[in-house]
Amino acid sequence: MAIQLEILSPQKIVYRGPADEVVAPSTAGEVGILPQHTSYVTLLQAGALSYRQGEKTESLSITGGIGFIEADRLVILVDALVEK
Repeated sequence: MAIQLEILSPQKIVYRGPADEVVAPSTAGEVGILPQHTSYVTLLQAGALSYRQGEKTESLSITGGIGFIEADRLVILVDALVEK
């Protein structure tokens, strides 16, 4: 079972698909999201946002944003991505 993850920036859809785990830089500290997580809303600060699907992990640098999860659907709205 996976989370349905959407990562959106003002310019584009960054990612839309399944994720087994998401780790985000919330303003209260790093937060890990797994399937069947309770409903949750958090502000995000600048830092690394990562998500894992199977053996593949992707990592993005963000400047901040907001994330909310409900019923195994996680939506992350980022202010901007930091280019590497």
